[in-house]
Amino acid sequence: DGIVLGVERLLHSKLLVKGSNRRIQSVDEHIGLATAGLLADGKHMGSRAREECANFRDTYNSPVT
Repeated sequence: DGIVLGVERLLHSKLLVKGSNRRIQSVDEHIGLATAGLLADGKHMGSRAREECANFRDTYNSPVT
């Protein structure tokens, strides 16, 4: 089983650092995240989700299911 995540590629600009505008992020080994809207909000959500996964793994000694 699986899920495919897709996003529209942003226009390339000389002002953007390559790889800095990722809208699909890896949260855990088996969890991915696709964001829409403001890029900074998406980065914060991904960071928060990774923290939650790490806390869950530390508490229950098992990955999030």
